[in-house]
Amino acid sequence: NFWTNQPPKCLWCPSESTESTNKKTTPNVSKVGVNSMNESILSRASGDSLIQCLECDMVGCGPTFLDNRYGNNQHAMLHFLMSGHKFGVTCGPMGEIFCMACGDFIYHECFDQERERLFVEIHFPSLCWKETPILRGVDPSSFIFTPEHGVMWRGMMATYPNPVSTQIVHASRFAAKRLLMFRGLVGEKTIDWGPKALALAIYQQRHLNKELIAPVGIYNLGNTCFINAVLQCLIHCPLLQDLFLRQMVHPYKCCEALRWGSNKLSCLTCELDKLFLEYYGSSIGIDVIAASEEQRVP
Repeated sequence: NFWTNQPPKCLWCPSESTESTNKKTTPNVSKVGVNSMNESILSRASGDSLIQCLECDMVGCGPTFLDNRYGNNQHAMLHFLMSGHKFGVTCGPMGEIFCMACGDFIYHECFDQERERLFVEIHFPSLCWKETPILRGVDPSSFIFTPEHGVMWRGMMATYPNPVSTQIVHASRFAAKRLLMFRGLVGEKTIDWGPKALALAIYQQRHLNKELIAPVGIYNLGNTCFINAVLQCLIHCPLLQDLFLRQMVHPYKCCEALRWGSNKLSCLTCELDKLFLEYYGSSIGIDVIAASEEQRVP
């Protein structure tokens, strides 16, 4: 799926390579109301419009309210009804839990924390931490408000503690936010999507495959022409652009978080990273530095 870089497909939707196999393994599917549509249309559901069962790993088309552009056949719903299984997860970047008993998506803090950990493990292994067991505890100050019952105490809660320092957690979140912004993956719930960060992510979503561009010229502050020439050579180097802007080898916010409390007050690579971000931001008309440091408005 999205988290393992292996695009899934609905196991019940026929395709050119699996048409004969599906006819043999699911002979009674047509009897329970599945539309007989063109093969190329049936196999187009992808990402968060697919649901993977958490009890048996079956992958199928989700409910029509997820995506009805391609004549969604709701094979995941059919699987839940036939098997009695109740929980599934969408296969795209949203990675949401679907409950068949509720007929809707549900939220769980521990699941979101594990999604965050998996994302960091895949993209930033050096900032990841190992999986830990889920614990149960009581927080006397934990209350929620519901329209039906008013203020209620949450009682026993499942917790998913991080076995690493808060510096590593903050650094990993900075790295994840930057990666999501530059890949245009809008909607991740664990990220602080302020207006500037959202604007950058939307721009990247629309221009994801465009070549990186950089403006020409730097203001001369007085006998700085030699420095300007060197910096422009570095900025226009395609390999360095790829390292700092695409591969994100050294996100400056991560380094700042990890250096917090130490005697190392500055980092040359961080300054280069900021320079590339400032140049890229000026070329697209968005303050990328401000977007990276922006906090969500309550």
